[in-house]
Amino acid sequence: MKKLIIILFFVFLGCEEAPSKNFIEPTEKQYSTIMSGFKGDTGFNQTCAIKSKDFDDVYFVALDIPNRGVGVWALGGSGGSCFAVNDVAQEVSVYPQGQISMFDDGALDVKKCVQNKKK
Repeated sequence: MKKLIIILFFVFLGCEEAPSKNFIEPTEKQYSTIMSGFKGDTGFNQTCAIKSKDFDDVYFVALDIPNRGVGVWALGGSGGSCFAVNDVAQEVSVYPQGQISMFDDGALDVKKCVQNKKK
């Protein structure tokens, strides 16, 4: 009986529902801001954006850059200030890294969103 209770306890913990994410498509201004900082002729495929809960007015935007991977940028508001969050974004754009990282709320989620769209 003890084993059954222990198993049920762990099954219950494993069935916890993940919090839903509010992914959106990037705005034209966000696209325009990121693209204006691209180095050379850089294109992209899949996209995803999300508002970060760690900052008052910051959106993370991820773009699938062919032959490079998924770049993640942090944009203030709807596309004002822009920072390159991961290595891919730093490699393909002129934007600085700033004080934002892939560990801030939304950054990893938006990257995974784009990776899941590629599948």
